[in-house]
Amino acid sequence: MTKNRKNKTTALITVFLLLATIISLVALPNANAAGTKKTYPVIGATPNPVGVGQETLILIGITDATSSALYGWTGLTVTVTKPDGSTETLNNGGPGYTTDSTGMTGVVYRPSVVGNYTLQLHFPEQITAIGSGGFFGVTIPPNTTMLASDSIKITLVVQEERTKTQPGYPLPTEFWTRPIDDQLREWSSIDGNWLQTPPNFLAFGNAQAPDSAHILWTTPLTSGGQVGGTLDPSQEILTQTSQSGQSGQVGYDTGEA
Repeated sequence: MTKNRKNKTTALITVFLLLATIISLVALPNANAAGTKKTYPVIGATPNPVGVGQETLILIGITDATSSALYGWTGLTVTVTKPDGSTETLNNGGPGYTTDSTGMTGVVYRPSVVGNYTLQLHFPEQITAIGSGGFFGVTIPPNTTMLASDSIKITLVVQEERTKTQPGYPLPTEFWTRPIDDQLREWSSIDGNWLQTPPNFLAFGNAQAPDSAHILWTTPLTSGGQVGGTLDPSQEILTQTSQSGQSGQVGYDTGEA
């Protein structure tokens, strides 16, 4: 009698486990069928109004961030309708622009004639390579189809006179220390740190350091400030900055102009 009860109990447990397994398999969504997601495109231009031939920065992207800059949204294009009605497509010389991890990027544009320009962003449909995370875990599952969308049309006013921009700052004429305020962008020509570019002892492409004797790396690392201007492969000057939690850390440096 006891043996029969044990057999019945074992059989019930086995059936229960089988049912639980089947229910869980039915309840779990297919990882390869994450579905679709509506996108909300963003576009803006600064400065606006802007002078003829003056740079304006067009902000483009969508409101969804990605897990990494390696997986930015791709193929973004901007249609520019000029005052005479003709159109121009900004596409980065190819299939389109790629965003950074914020889901946004910037496009520099120089209008050539006076008048009102119309700008509109086009976000193409694409599938997420990996899931995008948030404060509460994965917010966009892998293989989600991000639906195509077009932004509102904004007007860029172009005038004869140049719009005033933030003035530059002169280079230091006395001793200076790090961290260097990010707003002192002209200082990038002298504040090279040789952090990672290039990864060798030659320091090719590093920004010009002070010509006079100076002390380097005298105190512990700290976050924030400019870390120097370097040359990228196209030989364009870049101003590198370091923000807490984003681009790493830099060290205090005592230098002389």
